[in-house]
Amino acid sequence: MTPKGLRRKSGAVFFKARGKQLLAPLSATRQMDAMEPLHALARFIRRRQRATAQANGSFGDTTGALRSTDPRTWLLGLRGDTAALDFARRSASSAATDDRQVQGQWLELMGGLLGQAGCSAQAVIALSAVSTRGPEAEAALHRARRAAANEITRGVLVGRKASAPASCTARPLVRRSRADLTVEEFRAAHAEAGVPVVISGGASNMTSGAFGSMEALAQRLQGKRGSLKWRVPGSAAWAELETDPKPADLASFVGSLASDGHSSVDSASEPLRYLHDWSLPRFHPELAAEVSPLPYFADDILSRCSDGTMLADSWPSLFVGPQGSRSSLHVDSGGTHFWMAVTSGEKFWRVFPRSELALLDPVWTPGTFDPHLACGAADGDPTAPAASDSLQLTSPWEGVVRAGDVIFIPANCAHFVLNLTDTIAVSANYVDESNVDLALDELGPAALQDPRARRLVQELKAAAVAATDNTLRAADSDPRATKRPRVESVDSCTPVCVEAHGRSDSTAHVPDNAPPPSHVN
Repeated sequence: MTPKGLRRKSGAVFFKARGKQLLAPLSATRQMDAMEPLHALARFIRRRQRATAQANGSFGDTTGALRSTDPRTWLLGLRGDTAALDFARRSASSAATDDRQVQGQWLELMGGLLGQAGCSAQAVIALSAVSTRGPEAEAALHRARRAAANEITRGVLVGRKASAPASCTARPLVRRSRADLTVEEFRAAHAEAGVPVVISGGASNMTSGAFGSMEALAQRLQGKRGSLKWRVPGSAAWAELETDPKPADLASFVGSLASDGHSSVDSASEPLRYLHDWSLPRFHPELAAEVSPLPYFADDILSRCSDGTMLADSWPSLFVGPQGSRSSLHVDSGGTHFWMAVTSGEKFWRVFPRSELALLDPVWTPGTFDPHLACGAADGDPTAPAASDSLQLTSPWEGVVRAGDVIFIPANCAHFVLNLTDTIAVSANYVDESNVDLALDELGPAALQDPRARRLVQELKAAAVAATDNTLRAADSDPRATKRPRVESVDSCTPVCVEAHGRSDSTAHVPDNAPPPSHVN
């Protein structure tokens, strides 16, 4: 029988929080008690809201502001809530002698969601002591490990960088010419070293003329419908982008940009719509066939995965955004690299080294393995008035990517993107030998719950083994072959529990002299 406060729908468990349905990441037939801490916390908050006559609205909302429809957004509002923390602490203490798994999940909520120092490490100890853990307990253990490692890394980075603040400043994006950048140099100096790069002239001949102008693209999108997105400040959604539930006529949307009859002001009353990451293989295979990735990205394992595998046939994807539209600071899922070719317009990028992720105040909410970056500035601007103390210690890359350029973003590098003009771009995430280990680490927890993710992990492991075997055979067949020397570290601060990455001194640095825009909200 379903416990009071819960109900079943499509085989999943839901509970209501502030009048909204929050999907607990748990099958209705598995471990109903495993998510009891989150349910109990929701009931506590609901009772408190009723008592203070604050049941309507959502956390962080102000009059006239956009309301988030993401059911996880209210969880972010609990960070630092002393009453919620006291309730969780009492609940964890009462569960200590009865159920180590429930105690561990309370501690995981206290450390990862409520921000109580030291609790994530205690959650790891408690959950690791449980001999038989279900998928949801494994997921909680994974989040707790991430949060505990992040807490240690953040302390180390703050200590190191605070002693040398002059070195923690923004730097221009590395820019290379397609004609001069070899595949071998790209892999060593960028893919393996974790250094983003703008490849000038890289988009030439990558796409057909259909991607070169709004008018031409609108013609090719006749009869196509798709979901547009808009940014909701403070949302727990990925990059703060929430989806319009009503699909739009894409030819009309793109045509409105071509006619220049649209607003470039993002406001609560009329948020800017954005065609973001629209899969061409799934929804427009004819256009997908007109995109040819550069040789740097050709060894993509995802493109060789079997049908039905997670992420298979997702890319390349289409991005069409009006001037002023943006995606807030975020990290791409699954430990994947990605590239983007801008075919029309200009985009401003701010990219952070993966070693500085801990300084962006990542928060892992139940139901997802992607961190929400609560650093106080949605655009990641270290000089913003609301920027956290740790964000002010970061050293991001910044620059403008123009039509004809291709930008490469290494796996696990947080980034913010602002459309300086109306823009068209195509993009793809990918996994190759340089990031397959990161991808396996990121996708492992999802594989515990999703059969498609489990299949992807199996295929990535097989590809990794095959690549290692090929390397060994090549070395055995050529006695003169030597292992490529390790390049020196890209960052002065190497995170705890995170692999160090390097960069080649032979990389030519040509700064992008275009001035970055001022701080945007």
